[in-house]
Amino acid sequence: MLRRALIAAALLNVGHASAQATLEDAVTHLSRGETTAAARALTEVTQQPEADPHAFLFLGAIQRDAGELAAAELSFQQGLTRDPAHRSLRLELATTQAWRGNLEAALHSYREVLSLHPTDTPARLGVARTLFWQGDHAEAAAAYIDVLDREDNNAEALVGLGDVRRSRLQRRSARALYRRALQLSQDNAEAAAGLRELDETWRGDIVVGAGVVVGPDADPAPRGSLGMNIQATPEIRLSGQVQQDVRVDDEGPVARRGTVLLAGRIHNLTLQGGYQLQRAEGRRVHRLLLAGAVVVQKWTLLASFRPGRRDDGRLEHMSSVGVQRALGGEAFVGATVFRADHETQRQTSVALSAGTALGPLRWRIDGSVSVGTARFGALGTGLWWQFHPRHALGLRADVLTLGWRTLVGARYQVRL
Repeated sequence: MLRRALIAAALLNVGHASAQATLEDAVTHLSRGETTAAARALTEVTQQPEADPHAFLFLGAIQRDAGELAAAELSFQQGLTRDPAHRSLRLELATTQAWRGNLEAALHSYREVLSLHPTDTPARLGVARTLFWQGDHAEAAAAYIDVLDREDNNAEALVGLGDVRRSRLQRRSARALYRRALQLSQDNAEAAAGLRELDETWRGDIVVGAGVVVGPDADPAPRGSLGMNIQATPEIRLSGQVQQDVRVDDEGPVARRGTVLLAGRIHNLTLQGGYQLQRAEGRRVHRLLLAGAVVVQKWTLLASFRPGRRDDGRLEHMSSVGVQRALGGEAFVGATVFRADHETQRQTSVALSAGTALGPLRWRIDGSVSVGTARFGALGTGLWWQFHPRHALGLRADVLTLGWRTLVGARYQVRL
């Protein structure tokens, strides 16, 4: 980006001599790799009433490369006030808006470019890519196909359409698209990564967790967990987990829980079924686990039902319904309502959640309020770090107002 800006800057014709001299200083700094000095010079140019729009373009590019996305977006917008039809400014604005997770604004900016330049390929690819990030796979596929109808060897469109087809479980078509992109260039890392995802059918990982529950009126209660996930195909996954408190009393562990789940996916529908055995306070509970999720564009509708039976014959059940909305990339917000009925306890809870991702880091926060036999609230946050393709580490902390207990835990995942 900066090298292209340097070449274009040398061709500028700025009316004011002082602005021309300052812009030439910026070009000199850029040629030496002195981006900080170049940014200072460009800032001085942009503060002049008759500043050339290219100065805002170059300044925004420097700011974005430095990770200053908000400042870069502002620079591009200020440049567009000088020249609303400036194609490069509008494209760079759209890219920056997408990086900031504002996908609706990015989509609008790309379409603004197309309103002035209907055949602009970068803008068409930007529309397709943004639609895919929004979860609108049908529209994204149509947009990529439109690009390929005009340029049948556009590698970015081939890979993008392959990603859409892979997400919709159309693996044969996705594989053919990735291979076409690799035929154009063996160095296409995105196409090679897509093929690896398709070829890695059997996949397994082990998750080890440890944590401790602390409260003002009780001794710390450590706990640990061990789980395994096996993915037979992208549509079928089997997982199992054993969790228990480490502290023991006269009757053995305070609580122990074992879970087995089988999940399957058909297009935009995911179904789960499983069994759970829990032992707590000398009692055993057998539970049937049923859950489903359906994706409709940016929305995911969730539901679960977990009927249980105690050893003494008493029945219980827990159920939930919820919704999540994708905000772009891996960012989301969601709301869920839980209901639990067992023995003498009746609880209804409302939970709100949000999460996002930045590179290898994923972060989420959850809060809930529960009413019924007892009234309490909970607040938790977690961070997941994929520091290696096969290894990941998670940290989480939750605070429960009932007894003011706090759970702090860590998880480590390794892919087999």
